[in-house]
Amino acid sequence: MRSDVLIIGGGPTGLVLALWLTKLGVKVRIIDKTAEPSTTSRALAVQARTLELYRQLDLADAVVEQGHRVPAVNLWVKGEPATRLPFETIGSDLTPYAFLQIFPQDQHERLLIERLEALGVSVERRSELVGFTDEGDGVTARLRGPEGREDSCEMRYIAGCDGARSLVRETIGTGFPGGTYRQIFYVADVEAAGPALMSTWMRPISWRSFPSPGRVARGSSGPCATSVPTAPTHSGSRTSAIGQSITSRSRSKG
Repeated sequence: MRSDVLIIGGGPTGLVLALWLTKLGVKVRIIDKTAEPSTTSRALAVQARTLELYRQLDLADAVVEQGHRVPAVNLWVKGEPATRLPFETIGSDLTPYAFLQIFPQDQHERLLIERLEALGVSVERRSELVGFTDEGDGVTARLRGPEGREDSCEMRYIAGCDGARSLVRETIGTGFPGGTYRQIFYVADVEAAGPALMSTWMRPISWRSFPSPGRVARGSSGPCATSVPTAPTHSGSRTSAIGQSITSRSRSKG
């Protein structure tokens, strides 16, 4: 059966597009070459504008409830505290979501998948786009399925939500404009133990972490350190997102 839209990529972008179109009554098909959804944090922050859009999809409340609201960020430079950036009031006269929301990508994807499946649409896993042709009044795509067999399908539109190396973007020649940071950043999900301190000794190559309740710390190293205070615990003590004494040695493998 011909779909209205074939979505390539089952990450947050493709999932939200599929969810939005399905709610509008558009028949979609969504494929992804991975065998399963994300299992690591990866992208963490959900901005106010995203939550405003999610409110129209009845998603905002779930993201806020399941995620972790960040009231401020503490910055260190070369082991010394530099400044604290509060988020509690920034944009409070512009949006109901005047805060930084931490919601790890694996949790994020699971929420979107659940909502999409409730509407009768599932991501077709281990399926990838081989190529496609613009027929003028539609698109014919060649897909490779889980068993390696190739089939063709027709749709009115194709949407490339498959990242920086998108085959859709490459085929239509749109490119991926932008630049690369000179600094090297590392993102990791780790298990750590130690006293919860509001500040801690930082190495020149720093650690920034954004743990969510019940999960391990997630961090990235960069030119400055970042600590995000969390909400008070049940005992009334205040913890710090960087409240782990961590000694790590990381090597970048090409």
